[in-house]
Amino acid sequence: MPLVRDLAGRLRRRPESDTAPDGPVSDGPVSDGPVSGRPETDGALGGSPPIDGRPERLVGGRLVALAGTLILLAGVVTLGVCRGAADAPARDRLEQALRVQVRVRSAELALTRDRVGELGRQVAAGRAQQRRAAERQARSAAEVAALGPPGGWVAVRGPGVRITVSGRLPAGVGATGSGADSDSGAGSGAGDDRGRITDHDVADLVNVLWIAGAEAISVNQVRLTTLSAIRAAADVILVGLVPVTAPYVIEAVGDADELTTRLGHSAVIDRLRHRPDSPATTLTVSPAGTVILPAAQLPVLRDARRSG
Repeated sequence: MPLVRDLAGRLRRRPESDTAPDGPVSDGPVSDGPVSGRPETDGALGGSPPIDGRPERLVGGRLVALAGTLILLAGVVTLGVCRGAADAPARDRLEQALRVQVRVRSAELALTRDRVGELGRQVAAGRAQQRRAAERQARSAAEVAALGPPGGWVAVRGPGVRITVSGRLPAGVGATGSGADSDSGAGSGAGDDRGRITDHDVADLVNVLWIAGAEAISVNQVRLTTLSAIRAAADVILVGLVPVTAPYVIEAVGDADELTTRLGHSAVIDRLRHRPDSPATTLTVSPAGTVILPAAQLPVLRDARRSG
């Protein structure tokens, strides 16, 4: 730099001008004695003469180092400014890209929050529906439990009556099975039922019990339901699809005194006991303190559906 160089040159020239005396040289006599002064004393002592220009070189070196430092700092600042100016478009592009990403992420966050709210509402609705379904299931279970005893799908026990009836002929034996000649006409057709308890007799006794207020009935430990039918297949009585044989034990759960009274006044009991052509040889009606009836087998409904 010109200014620094000019300053260094002036400093180098300054010691040379200082060697000349400031004032005129004296013309007076010079003393013969020794002149006090450092150069003579140093010479007399044998010391080395002073090195010319050492302070000037030291000051110049410092100035050069200062100038180099300033130049280096200026270069660093200039390089930073240049790089900053060169990176400004890139920073602008990066800033714009980041702003776009922030807007996109904000929109996605808003959509996610809306989705979370919608899912929360769906979960709440599902839980409410689950609670309603659990309540309906509990009510249905209570209804099934209440309908189990009268429907026959649940085993029951309680007080009641027991009817035992048997005929003169065992089941499956009629006129056709007595050994008589079929040409005599005594046993033509389906056979003679006058000495055997028929399905109609059993059905009449069951109907009397239902009318008297029985809550559950079984025939030979076969539970009756609303779908049970008592009918004959050849000479065998079927309760539902289960064959039963004599003696027929009909048990009913209910008010034992009421059932016994109603049976005593029944025309069916009177017919089976007192009519001359009655097939029953024994018919007993006895109250029971505890009657245990089994559960019926659940039917398989293929077409029936609940209407309510």
